[in-house]
Amino acid sequence: MKRIVLMMSLFVFLCTGCARMSTMPDADRTRAEGTASGAIVGTIAGAVIGQLIGSDTAGTLIGSAIGGAIGATVGYAVGDHVAKKKAEYANRETWLDACIASAEKVNISTKQYNEQLAKELEELQVSSAILVVDYKNKEVSIEELNKKKAMLDEKLAKAKEKLKIAKFELENQQLAIKESHADQSENTSDTASLDNEISKLKQSIKDLEQNTSALASLSASMAV
Repeated sequence: MKRIVLMMSLFVFLCTGCARMSTMPDADRTRAEGTASGAIVGTIAGAVIGQLIGSDTAGTLIGSAIGGAIGATVGYAVGDHVAKKKAEYANRETWLDACIASAEKVNISTKQYNEQLAKELEELQVSSAILVVDYKNKEVSIEELNKKKAMLDEKLAKAKEKLKIAKFELENQQLAIKESHADQSENTSDTASLDNEISKLKQSIKDLEQNTSALASLSASMAV
């Protein structure tokens, strides 16, 4: 029970600065919101991991401190990116339109990549299984197996990079929609469109994570 109270106290402590953000300049507020969001997620995740590893209050505190610091750094980077993008536009409406266009572009690219990768995976799963059997029956050499693994590793690296780009886009647009919802005057069709693109992007990321995991499993199957 004490550990639960401790974790909740950490969460509340990080949230206390949110009220002060409303008085900040827009760009500073965006950076602060990104930092706070990252710190909150990092602190809670770190506290949970610290508790699992250390099974005591000290482990929880250490984990929360490390997680919070890492989360804050990542959150600030996202907030800074969003703030700089906002500064490029004359008003919030054109900025939101740009956010929608950016999210839509990443959505289309990720979806198309997913569809192509899914088709390739069907063939790769069959050919890889056959190759492993042939190797075990001494019908192919270890060099052929390694060549296949190298090709799979190359595809896996590309899939991970695509996933990284999609997740970064999602973080940016989630922060953008958070700001738009905070300003009631911005709850227009633009925010609804951005909400829709965010939902589609989440699904695309989920699909890509599954395909990336399948590629990783195939690569591991070549390590005989």
